[in-house]
Amino acid sequence: DLNSMNEQAASRGLQFYPNPAQEWVRIENAAGSTLRLYNLQGQLLLERRAETESVQIPIQHLSPGTYVLMQFSNKQIQTGKLLVR
Repeated sequence: DLNSMNEQAASRGLQFYPNPAQEWVRIENAAGSTLRLYNLQGQLLLERRAETESVQIPIQHLSPGTYVLMQFSNKQIQTGKLLVR
């Protein structure tokens, strides 16, 4: 059943690691989604279309602090807080 598959995928939530991170962050189950990274002021810092299941994003240029990672896919939006050291 397609609905139960979508519910199972949604229940896993946004999966990314390491957190806190220093040089890069890897997002899992990302294929076909759009990934966005915002600072706490709401400024979009990065937007990337994920073509593969696992995507690694460099973050060494970011200042230490808290950021919001969002994944947009199939009418779903998942969010997570990313801590950068």
